Amino acid sequence: MHNPLDDLKQCNILYIESNQEDADYSLNLYHSIFNQVYFTPTGSQALEIFKTEHDNIDLIITEVTLEDMSGIDLISQIRKEYGYSHCVIFATSKTHDDTLLKCLKLGAADYIIKPVLHRTHLGILIKVLKPISDIKQMYLMNQELEIYKQSADSKLLVSKTDLKGNITYVNEMFCQISGYSKEELLAQNHNIVRHPNTPSVVFRNLWSTIQKGNVWKGSIQNRKKNGESYYVEALIFPIKDDEENVIEYMSFRQDVTQHVENNEKIKNALKDSQSDYAKVYETALAQSEQNVAQELYGLRNAIIVERKNTQNQTSKRNLAEKKLNELTLVKEHEITHWKTKIKELSITMTHISDANKKLSKESQKQALEINTLSEQVEIYKNSEALVKKVEEKFDKIIADKDDVIAYLEDELAKCKKV
Repeated sequence: MHNPLDDLKQCNILYIESNQEDADYSLNLYHSIFNQVYFTPTGSQALEIFKTEHDNIDLIITEVTLEDMSGIDLISQIRKEYGYSHCVIFATSKTHDDTLLKCLKLGAADYIIKPVLHRTHLGILIKVLKPISDIKQMYLMNQELEIYKQSADSKLLVSKTDLKGNITYVNEMFCQISGYSKEELLAQNHNIVRHPNTPSVVFRNLWSTIQKGNVWKGSIQNRKKNGESYYVEALIFPIKDDEENVIEYMSFRQDVTQHVENNEKIKNALKDSQSDYAKVYETALAQSEQNVAQELYGLRNAIIVERKNTQNQTSKRNLAEKKLNELTLVKEHEITHWKTKIKELSITMTHISDANKKLSKESQKQALEINTLSEQVEIYKNSEALVKKVEEKFDKIIADKDDVIAYLEDELAKCKKV
């Protein structure tokens, strides 16, 4: 189901309101339903915006009373410079006939009585903008149709006829393929390109289908202006009025001449080959028998050679296995010998390790003893030096005593003389 608000979402508006409270109230609605909203509180600014954005603006909503210029003066100037192509809605709290009459003279689509009620407001917006939305939608549809038409014209033969089959339209591709100009085709019956080789039953079925309002699809052989044939895959559509009555026919044909001619060449080639089929079959059979015999002979020789090679390979394999077994026994013996040697070496290494440990302990003990002797030698050396000093001192004392005794003896001798 179509939603009327979808029509509004495609539109852009210019909104002029000097009362900020009223503007905020309406802008909350406008921003949610319109594609683009241009807002200004003054008429002069609105005029400047309109000058640059008038191609994008679909609707002007303006307050009648503005601060710098009235909404009526604003729209009057826009109408004077740009005409009456833009829809206008006036918002006013003054409902006297003079104001409303001025608005209507300026081509106002409607007016809104303030304070604004959104429900009433939305109804007015939808009513005013529906035709604009429809025009935009038609413009888009026309663009799409033009693209489809260009695509069809570049690949298909397009034509239209009235109910009697008289041609009312052909595209350039139709003229190129058929060899006729548009002037030669228009107003002529479509059977101008009918080829006599096409069975009449095809055309009876075609007309019976499209006159019932159904689409016909099929292959047709046509004839060019120069008499040559061309082949098409055709789709013919009945065009109906609003009461489902068929009023004309439109056909789209794709040129498949190259495809048909290629198929004919293949068919002719097959016919030519079928005429000599028996001879070719016999020759091929004889050749196949000869090839099979040669292959069997070669295969038999290959089997003989392979058999001899297999026997030789068996003898060689047996000899190799014997040598391998002998070598295995020798290697096993060597492995056993070296295992014994390794075991003996392991025991020897254990003894050496134990001896090393014992020598290490003895070395440590001898090192301690050497350290003790060294200390004792040092002590002895120190004692010997001390004894020497004592001896020297003692010798000195003795020498001193000898001197004293000698002196005393001299004195005693002197005394005796006296």
